[in-house]
Amino acid sequence: RGDAMTPARGRRRGVDASASSTVDAKPLPRILRDWARHHVELFVRDGDSDAHSIVSDYDGNALSVDARRAVHEEARRRGVRARSEEHSRDGGAKIVTLRRGDDATDATSRGEEEGVDDADDADDEAFARWTEACGYEDMRDEPFDLYAELKISKENANPAGRARAAYHREAMKWHPDRLLTNGGSAGFCDACQSVLRFNRWHRAHERGERGRDFCAHCVATSKRSIAGREWDRKHNTAPLVVDGEGVVVTCLDDLASERATYESRIESGRTKAATACRKLQRLGIAFSVLKDRERFEIYRDHGYTGLVKSERHAEVDVFDLDGFSVYDSFFAGENEDDRQYLLLCPDAESDDDAEDANVDAAADDDDAEDEVQALLAENKEAVESAPKRRRNDDDVDFPLAPIAVRVAGVADAHTNDSTAADPWAELAKRIGE
Repeated sequence: RGDAMTPARGRRRGVDASASSTVDAKPLPRILRDWARHHVELFVRDGDSDAHSIVSDYDGNALSVDARRAVHEEARRRGVRARSEEHSRDGGAKIVTLRRGDDATDATSRGEEEGVDDADDADDEAFARWTEACGYEDMRDEPFDLYAELKISKENANPAGRARAAYHREAMKWHPDRLLTNGGSAGFCDACQSVLRFNRWHRAHERGERGRDFCAHCVATSKRSIAGREWDRKHNTAPLVVDGEGVVVTCLDDLASERATYESRIESGRTKAATACRKLQRLGIAFSVLKDRERFEIYRDHGYTGLVKSERHAEVDVFDLDGFSVYDSFFAGENEDDRQYLLLCPDAESDDDAEDANVDAAADDDDAEDEVQALLAENKEAVESAPKRRRNDDDVDFPLAPIAVRVAGVADAHTNDSTAADPWAELAKRIGE
């Protein structure tokens, strides 16, 4: 049933059969996020401490990969550092939070200094890979108008019904797959179709058979696959980007004359791919909030900041959702109300199509009016010299008698004589008899 209702779309950015296991960085459970937030906040508020160690999770167990990831993500949000170290007591791992500038292991030498666990790099790489795959960005510190995003009036007291129709229309319009079908360079990896991020975007000097723009993950994977043996350009076994034959893109200025083919027309300094994924994510957030009565009331009464604080305690934080997951859930009809809407309204009318239709109709009216004026101008003398006839009241043609009267034979169906007897009076007379 979901497949029947789901419009044609490509796979999620960067996720294919060979790489799905490396990009599975789904949102963390609320209890882990709350636990990590508690520890990091304590450290941030404690101005006398330069470091804070976490050796167990909320239940007293050894730190799991998800627990470490929760602390790393929260530390990034609060502007502090977090690193994993070996726990001498039982050989497990612990996490140490530090203030930026106090950590001897800077970002450039991270993983090389003694005592730093490789899990740090693995966690960060997994998160970076997930954000590239779905174009995710943390929107908590980037407030925007949810009503304007879906083009819904703020005067609507219950926008749930309008939210579905608006999301249906806007999501179809902004889905990043449209950039792929239109062709050209937009800012996707030519190998896995993930969103290219600055400083992780490798660009070859010359376009090869496999493309020209690649993400750091695909480049590293291609180099590892041929390590220890010679590669042959003729058999296409070379790395995606050979050392010395490409550059790492740090900003759009590195693209020189080709910048215009990648840059978004509505957001300067961003690629078309990044803008489309960002737009789809914002649409998903707006839709998830406005269709939910409780979330809508919080946003209406307390604004964007209040919504962010409230979502920290929700079972599913809408700010942890990427645009593709909301899109897939909606068109698969996982929610009963969404499914009923899709069954009743399988197609979304495009604003562009409606506007084009109105423009075309107005143009046709203008053309017809211009044609009439042109004819009058050509025959101006004939029109002005034509005899004028004044109509008298006697010239008025009265309409035919009603069909019931005509069928009854009271009035002649072929006459339209206004001086004839009143058919209604004649009919009343016959009925009375």
